[in-house]
Amino acid sequence: MERRVHKYSCALVVRNPKKKMGTVTGDMAKGRRGSWKLLRSTSSPTPAVTTFVSLPLGTEDGGPPLRLLVLKPKTGKTHQIRVAMKSLGAPVLGDLRYGAALEVEERLYLHACAIRMPALP
Repeated sequence: MERRVHKYSCALVVRNPKKKMGTVTGDMAKGRRGSWKLLRSTSSPTPAVTTFVSLPLGTEDGGPPLRLLVLKPKTGKTHQIRVAMKSLGAPVLGDLRYGAALEVEERLYLHACAIRMPALP
């Protein structure tokens, strides 16, 4: 079945991801304390697939350099984007569950930023 609705999310990170663009693919499994983890295997019928591109934003008020990531989840797994960013070594700013505890923020900097749907007949 072809997916016809395309969703895009934007996230801020303070660490450089391992790659500037690409795809993160793997099975997801429940970890400790309700968190999810990305496995290297892709043996499930629908592994989590997320494509992304990373863009530099510079610094704000002398803080660490920020990067904007535009992400497109191709599957709809729970916490998929957050787990993918953690696996790239660049957790989403403000994400205490998946590792961005160094930068204490009041909220998670992950937002839906675009949706594309086919035209109606």
